[in-house]
Amino acid sequence: MKWSDTIPSPEVFRLWSAYATIGGVLERKVWCDLSGGLLYPSMFVLLVGGPSVGKNQSISLTSRFWVACGQLTIAPESLTKAALIDELNGAQKEFNYEGHHYITSPIVVSAEEFGVLLPEYDKRFLNTLCDLWDCRETCKERTRGGGDPIVISRPCLTLLSGTTPSYLGDTMPESAYQQGFTSRMIMVFCGQKKVKDLFTEIPRDKVLEAKLVHDLKSLGNLVGEFKWTKEAKQFVEEWNRNWLLDAPNHPRLLHYCGRRVIHGMKVAMIISASRSNDLEITLSDIMESKNQLVRVEDLMPEIFKSMTVSTDSNKITEIHRFIFYYCSENKVDSISESKLRHFMQKDIPVHRLTDFIDGMVKSNLIKVVGVDKIGFKTYRAVAISPLD
Repeated sequence: MKWSDTIPSPEVFRLWSAYATIGGVLERKVWCDLSGGLLYPSMFVLLVGGPSVGKNQSISLTSRFWVACGQLTIAPESLTKAALIDELNGAQKEFNYEGHHYITSPIVVSAEEFGVLLPEYDKRFLNTLCDLWDCRETCKERTRGGGDPIVISRPCLTLLSGTTPSYLGDTMPESAYQQGFTSRMIMVFCGQKKVKDLFTEIPRDKVLEAKLVHDLKSLGNLVGEFKWTKEAKQFVEEWNRNWLLDAPNHPRLLHYCGRRVIHGMKVAMIISASRSNDLEITLSDIMESKNQLVRVEDLMPEIFKSMTVSTDSNKITEIHRFIFYYCSENKVDSISESKLRHFMQKDIPVHRLTDFIDGMVKSNLIKVVGVDKIGFKTYRAVAISPLD
């Protein structure tokens, strides 16, 4: 964190980019042995904020260190499902541990724009990403030529990306938050830009940078199981029993909350590895992990507030323009409620149509100019002054 302090990016973005950097370097060669199976430190981190907040600067640092390590398979940020499978298929690595030989297929992705990785909502692609987060033993995929399926041994993906609340609002339907991908992703929000003087020379500590690269390469050679101290086990077991006590209270985060302790354990592995090569998770490691996770969880609901404000405002503007266009094209001075609702329901849930219309009336964007026999209204758009 000291080395990146001069970067014009918020501290929380730089911290979670650092976690992703280390998680990507650790790959699938270290783990925790839990009752439900093995848990690996690979993770999906999404930095969320408005344009120019500093997401790209943090993500580019992760890319820089991953490249400097020289031992990772770094996939391009623009990936189709087929291209992702090809990257995994070409990323095989081998290692030995306690007399056993293992083959893994780890890749890392740093996509400065999540929209490049996911230009539109693609449920099948997201399901594949879910399987990779789960670190299944194998991944099977049919070949495009219809031959024998591709079998990828012990795949692993670490993903770091950035996006805006408005992109999430435009791309991810409400149902996406009831499914698996968003529960596997840690969304880190920051709404404040870190301002730096434009012409101030930014010092670069080359000695510290070289040491960081050396340490990352050393972490890449770690192999084995993380052990938990007695106190650390007791802490995480208590957290697991009371996982909802300090969890974020938002309906879109319900399924994320079900995995938050697992997220915390992944981060604890990363914190432990950054502290020492002893593969031991202490009470301090898991407490720090939980503290940092709760810190970002407290701000996760702000993503949805920003998303709603941005997307609702855009939709209201679009509706207002449509009414003007409709009246001009049809040489009428008003539009019926049925036609207006028909246009609106293309992008707005049916249960919100009335709220949108009532809100536009109260804001003096449209006026009720008539009511037909069955109670449907007709509306006229109100011209907006450039000063409004």
